[in-house]
Amino acid sequence: MNEYDSERIAQGLLDAGWQVSPDAEGADLLLLNTCTVRQLAEQKAFSLLGRWIALKRRRPEVVIGMVGCLAQHLAQDAFKRAPEIDFIAGPRALTRIPELAEKAGRFRHGAEIGDSGYGHGVTTPVFHGWQARVAVMEGCNQFCAYCAVPHARGREMSRPVEDILQEVEKRLMSGAREIMLLGQNVNHYGFDLGKEMDFAELLRQVAQLPGVSRIRFMTSHPKDFSPRLIKALAEIPHVCQALHLPLQSGADAVLSAMRRGYTLAAYRDLVERLRAAVPGIGLSTDLIVGFPGETEEDFQATVQAVRDLNFDMAYCFKFSPRQGTVAATLPGAVFPDVREKRLGELLENIRQAAVASQAGHVGKREKVLVEEMDPSRTGHVKGRTPINHWVSFPGPESWLGTEVPVNITAAYPGGLLGEPETK
Repeated sequence: MNEYDSERIAQGLLDAGWQVSPDAEGADLLLLNTCTVRQLAEQKAFSLLGRWIALKRRRPEVVIGMVGCLAQHLAQDAFKRAPEIDFIAGPRALTRIPELAEKAGRFRHGAEIGDSGYGHGVTTPVFHGWQARVAVMEGCNQFCAYCAVPHARGREMSRPVEDILQEVEKRLMSGAREIMLLGQNVNHYGFDLGKEMDFAELLRQVAQLPGVSRIRFMTSHPKDFSPRLIKALAEIPHVCQALHLPLQSGADAVLSAMRRGYTLAAYRDLVERLRAAVPGIGLSTDLIVGFPGETEEDFQATVQAVRDLNFDMAYCFKFSPRQGTVAATLPGAVFPDVREKRLGELLENIRQAAVASQAGHVGKREKVLVEEMDPSRTGHVKGRTPINHWVSFPGPESWLGTEVPVNITAAYPGGLLGEPETK
């Protein structure tokens, strides 16, 4: 979502007459689009700000803007921590950034951090590629105990269908072949648009647009995954057979403390229904270790869930307390060395599952959307299968942006090797 927001910010500034600078040293405006999911992201943001502030001391006319989720979350505290910041803008004020940047030369410490509506316009994308990201909604109503996103991005607000379809059409006209639909919980799309519109229906409408080769989406909350959506995944050929479905923990006690709204048994049942409806579907997930109160038994339940559910990939994190969340005040903190140990053990189990998943595709024929030249293999191109495995195989640059049938010959850490049927 942050990368998509950065594209929108850049387009808005280009439309206002700004030009992209090749580096910070020569820039008149420096914008830091921030994330508030983990403490490490906040630390990195202020570390980069420190370097920019040193530049501003040499060139006082440089304008520094802090935008995005962390800017919204910190609000005026951002100015206290870094007075050199000229303005801040939250996720729903991104269209105001050109105005704030212009005013910064006259007024310091401008802020636009409130709920100013959806704030989307239909613009031609700045950055061209074979995959285009398109947001379908903003905000989140889940308020999981560990997550600051609802505080930063606000309550859920579905984007109008016509607006989404217009942007997808423009992205396709710019050369995109694959559309990635984005939202904090896309499964809840349309709840505020009336009974006739939900995410399953949106998928069907996007799939009907001329030029669409592939459709992906993220993120999906397990408790909101409807039978209608499962049916849509099974019936719409353009929708990739790959799904990101955050589990977070394999222990019911931890899931309850996290306020996730489902049990491990309910999650397993959903996975079974998905695999029955869409044979061969690829599943990735998110997992947190060291949540307050997590026992060794709880952690081992997560490890066992990983072994049983056979994820193709997982993003694993140590718990990071975020200011303003319920989890930040929970008792039972897990010691840092224990969190580190558990993360290492979980990552090894995920690695083994990923290796097994990749090995299972050797000998199969896969359609690969070619996205780039492979920098590590001369004369090779790289692309992804519908279930999101990277494949490297011999091919010319002219294949970029095309789908090529490939026979998978080997697996390696991080991907697959193959031979194209087309020469």
